[in-house]
Amino acid sequence: MSGFNISGVTGLSDGVGLIRGRSSLFSGAYLDLYFGLSYYGLDEVPYTALTSLPGFTFTRASLATMFDATGELVYGPNNQLLQSQTFATSWAATAATVSSDVTTAPDGSSTADKLVETAATSQHLLGQGSTQGGAAAVLSCYAKADERTWVALAITDAGGSNRITYFNLATGVVGTTGTGITASITSAGNGWYRCAVYLPATFNGTYTHRIYLASADNTNNYAGDGTSGLYIWGAQAEAVTYVTTPGAYNATTSSPYFGPRLTYDPVTLASLGILVEEARTNIALWNRDLTNAVWVKVNTTAAKTEVGIDGVANSASLITATAPAATTLQTIVLSSSTRQQSAWVKRVTGTGVVNMTTDGVTWTAVAVTADWTRVTIPAQAAVVNPVLGFQIMTSGDAIAVDFVQNETGTGATSSIPTTTAATTRAADIAYVANLDTLPAFTVVAEGIPSMPVGYGVVQTLAGYDDGTASNRVYVFRDATGSSALQFASSTGWSVLAANWAQGATGKAAFTSIQGRQAGSFNAGVVLTGTSNQPANLSSLSIGVRSDRATSVFNGTISRIRIYNTALTDAQLQALTT
Repeated sequence: MSGFNISGVTGLSDGVGLIRGRSSLFSGAYLDLYFGLSYYGLDEVPYTALTSLPGFTFTRASLATMFDATGELVYGPNNQLLQSQTFATSWAATAATVSSDVTTAPDGSSTADKLVETAATSQHLLGQGSTQGGAAAVLSCYAKADERTWVALAITDAGGSNRITYFNLATGVVGTTGTGITASITSAGNGWYRCAVYLPATFNGTYTHRIYLASADNTNNYAGDGTSGLYIWGAQAEAVTYVTTPGAYNATTSSPYFGPRLTYDPVTLASLGILVEEARTNIALWNRDLTNAVWVKVNTTAAKTEVGIDGVANSASLITATAPAATTLQTIVLSSSTRQQSAWVKRVTGTGVVNMTTDGVTWTAVAVTADWTRVTIPAQAAVVNPVLGFQIMTSGDAIAVDFVQNETGTGATSSIPTTTAATTRAADIAYVANLDTLPAFTVVAEGIPSMPVGYGVVQTLAGYDDGTASNRVYVFRDATGSSALQFASSTGWSVLAANWAQGATGKAAFTSIQGRQAGSFNAGVVLTGTSNQPANLSSLSIGVRSDRATSVFNGTISRIRIYNTALTDAQLQALTT
């Protein structure tokens, strides 16, 4: 892997599918991250390769949605349990104790714990609660038999009971299954099994998760002997949509885990790359259930009977007009702000006009087809107390509706589910730290912005920096109405390149060495500057400015490369063709 080096780490396997020491055009790439580029002939990026990349850091303090390779809407990787493999911390024990790090875990580390019953007649368990309710959930845990050969798992909510499911660790089969639960058990080798239970979506408050010792199938309340137990490791509680089995395990310590979103086009199923968005709040309540009373229906009937954009039965709503100009509206008490309205819709019956509104007065027709389509109407400024919803102009016409969204700003972001309250999706922040400080370098990046022209906020595609605004060279879509691409340096270089339209693929390359900077966008004319080379550049910002907080890209980024040399103008153009 000639020329490849990350903080002195050399010889990483080419087989991870994420990091390459060479590119399709030029050898010697210092770092090559491809998040989804079928036309380069590269494999789909393995999620575990990305998250294990030395120096890679990703944060987002909330759940977020994306489209998977099947075109269904899903949650990004998440684990909402704390201390997921340190069971003596953050877990409440009942008639049980935990011995830490006593045997080899499924990943080969010496981090597996032992759950031991006390000498009491009782349930013997560990519990952890207050993870997000509402969504469907999967609870999983790796377990291995010792003196006890049965383990049980349970997800419960405020209205749940009898949801305990049993697993035989001697035979690898599921025993008695709790009410409404789907269960699975999978061998993880060396006597370990990954046991999992799935609970469909419920709105009875937050979830509590429990791991029980059991003396036999369907027996979790018994006289313990004070010494018997079994081994556990890697617990995970994740929000899901249509899937019923656990995803890749993601360890946690003192905070939940919310991972990067490697998203797909829901129509073409093409891999788009990593989705990076700013924080947004959806104020539309019960945005999948238009039968709820917050939606005021005039000459309209509503039923929650449709297969949603997430592929789940009865998760979306059907609204039917019983007279012309039928309306389904929700009023939100909110001070003046710019509002962006969107929804997933599908025509079920009829051919008449369907309108959408943000203020209850201004109606805009939206294109409704026989397939799920996300429709938007122009953002509206200075809206006080938004009145949002739908108008079906022809009696008897019906449409399916899912994920109604009303958010501050212009341009719709990824779907945010809500129930009883407005819900905020936190910002995606990604970067690779601890890179070498290079006397000369070239960064090549490719992405698709989702914000419209004149969005008004700088949108960073990529940058090489020191983690502050003091030293950086970066490329971004500027905040002006021209929506031009801009290359900039903290030492003074700043030039504009070609326009970059919403939804269009942009390929940018910029090179920097003492006294000269240059950049090209989509093989365009090379723009140059003569600034000093910024000092102490040692990190790659991915879709966010060097402060790790602002100027978020709002779109998908499919590939970023760094070369440890200043490439020629012709090479910059070739790399962005």
